[in-house]
Amino acid sequence: MEGFIDKLRSRIFLFVIILVLTLGGCTDGAIVTEPEIVAEPEIVTELENEATETIDGLPNESVEPPTEFVDEEDLANERQREKIEANIKEWFLGEKLHKYVGNNRDYDWYIDQGLTGEHSNDNCGPASAVMAMKWIDEDFMGTAEEARQQFIPEGGWWFTSTIAEYFDSHGLDYSYWDFDLEDKARGIEDLKGLIESGNIVLLCVDIGYVSYEYEEGLRINRFYGYDDGHFIIVKGYVEVDDRTYFEVYDSNNWEMTYEDGSPLGKDRYYDAEELMDAIYNWWGHGFVISGK
Repeated sequence: MEGFIDKLRSRIFLFVIILVLTLGGCTDGAIVTEPEIVAEPEIVTELENEATETIDGLPNESVEPPTEFVDEEDLANERQREKIEANIKEWFLGEKLHKYVGNNRDYDWYIDQGLTGEHSNDNCGPASAVMAMKWIDEDFMGTAEEARQQFIPEGGWWFTSTIAEYFDSHGLDYSYWDFDLEDKARGIEDLKGLIESGNIVLLCVDIGYVSYEYEEGLRINRFYGYDDGHFIIVKGYVEVDDRTYFEVYDSNNWEMTYEDGSPLGKDRYYDAEELMDAIYNWWGHGFVISGK
């Protein structure tokens, strides 16, 4: 009987081994199946030039690309500099532009006093005051005619005190500048410094001290015969060869234009030393209007 049992055990053992070999090998008695194959995630490359910033060293791709700020006044100044450089011979009889500083706007704020109504002959004051207001505020809707009706409506010269009254009536923030009457070179540097600080300067001058320019096409110095008291605005300066000129808006234009159609009094260039004489021999001060 024991022999029969031993044979039976042997056959059962053999059957178990055959069964295990048939189902596949394993370790520690566990049946191993093939691992599931999982596809690697696809790496997506962004083709757009999006800005990527980091937070604590980790990329943050939700940040919008920074918007580049474009200063319209800087663009206007650069355009004016390029025009000057391209026309240095025709405008100045010069050879080289060494420096240009301007306080331009990207909109038109020049006024021709010849187009300001009944008292146009005397309207350099109203025209210059309104130009200053328009330089400060593109949306300013006042006119030289309205300014004339507001102050001394019967006609006649405006005075520097009238300019101040007009500015005060519109809440314009301005200051006075006293030029050094003993040192012309210092006066030139002072006026250049005011321009470099982002200001325009409204002057009351004896315009007869600025030379009359007879050659058409040049954009330097006085372009009309009048040679007495006059209001102008200084808005920039240029250094051409060994000369300095101040860039002005002179309203005494009367529809006179260059060949390109631009007014003679718009962006005219007055010799710096002569302009100092014109300042010293009249009021000796200036209204400083800041655009900052």
